[in-house]
Amino acid sequence: GEVVWKRDVYRTLDLKKEKNASLYYPVEPQGENMNLFTYIFKLVVAGDIPAYMYNLDGNESFVAENRVSPKEMLDDYGIYYEEKNGTLMVDQSDIPSGLVLSYYIKESNFFDQRTATYNRRVTAICPVLHKSGDFTTEVVKYPMFWLNFDEISPALNNQKVMSSSYNNVSTMTLNDY
Repeated sequence: GEVVWKRDVYRTLDLKKEKNASLYYPVEPQGENMNLFTYIFKLVVAGDIPAYMYNLDGNESFVAENRVSPKEMLDDYGIYYEEKNGTLMVDQSDIPSGLVLSYYIKESNFFDQRTATYNRRVTAICPVLHKSGDFTTEVVKYPMFWLNFDEISPALNNQKVMSSSYNNVSTMTLNDY
């Protein structure tokens, strides 16, 4: 297609809103069901998907030198892990999925001249940890890392989410969501 117009928009996805709750629950995995953060966190720690540095200007750059080492990421956030034969092991209860209350999302909006349509697609996603400080109840937000949506969408196709809290039968893949 011939893209004649493109605009990138950064948004915050607030998991405390009912409509986004299916990305937050279950906080503790139940069998195959786990929330979005637990799922991507495990993939990042295992080295199955690359995570990229969250730069202070907020812009993402998916180049090799911006890749985050899983071990450094765990150290930076004080997440407890053990290392066995070069494999990082993080206990389920140490994954801070209850504290990831929002995501930064980068969306590209573009006009495709060939089809004369406006399209919108997510191109990057960044989990944000919400921690209260030691001496204050003020919540500080820590954007953890950027993920390139194209690099994670195959994995998101393998994981189901409950798309409704009223109807647990209705599931879709994370990618569809």
